[in-house]
Amino acid sequence: MRKVLLMILLTTLAVGCDQESACQDTVIEGVVVDAQTRTPLPDISYGAYWSFGIGGINRIGNGVTDAQGRFSIRQRLGRDLGITLSINGNTSIQNSYQVYRRQISSCATTTLTVELQPLPSP
Repeated sequence: MRKVLLMILLTTLAVGCDQESACQDTVIEGVVVDAQTRTPLPDISYGAYWSFGIGGINRIGNGVTDAQGRFSIRQRLGRDLGITLSINGNTSIQNSYQVYRRQISSCATTTLTVELQPLPSP
């Protein structure tokens, strides 16, 4: 009887592991544009992270947009997590832009066009 219960327990654990490992790559990609002119924005910083506990943050990817304003993060997380995409509105060009944040589902491909609003001139 103990062997049967042990076999059932191990089978249940193995199935649970298979379901968790079914989460493949998380892909977040897109382009960052000026909301008014729709012009792609190069050199904009971006990052994606998930939070845990009280104040814990684990960055899963970051970089700067390319000359066409494109960005891409690909990460194998192994499980579904609440991801936050953050795009910093500071750039080396004349205008500065508002910060953009959005919750993203992991274990999926998300393609975005991010429209950043220019900050008012001082």
